[in-house]
Amino acid sequence: MRCFLQLAYAIGEAQPVSVYVNTYGRSHVNMTDGEIANKIKSMFNLTPKAIERNLKLRQPMYVETAAYGHMGRENKVVKKTFTSRYHETKDDGCGIVYLGKARPGRPNQERI
Repeated sequence: MRCFLQLAYAIGEAQPVSVYVNTYGRSHVNMTDGEIANKIKSMFNLTPKAIERNLKLRQPMYVETAAYGHMGRENKVVKKTFTSRYHETKDDGCGIVYLGKARPGRPNQERI
């Protein structure tokens, strides 16, 4: 599924001033794009600090891979593992399957 998610922030505000979702009419849940946006706002801490922490943006792998450009360098394999805090969560009745839970017959597909 293809989905567009846009977060807009204002200077001095920790929470986003806008959360926009566009599923291009291909949503697998019986929710409007606005309802999906509201669900995302209620489920996740969208402050810049939380995003930085959850995506591990301060890990040194960025320094390692960005130093001296990429031309003529030996490629290094950098692994980064993410785990979902909703890993144990099951379908909530709205058709939402959280990360780490694939739908039967459709492995490795996650929906919002």
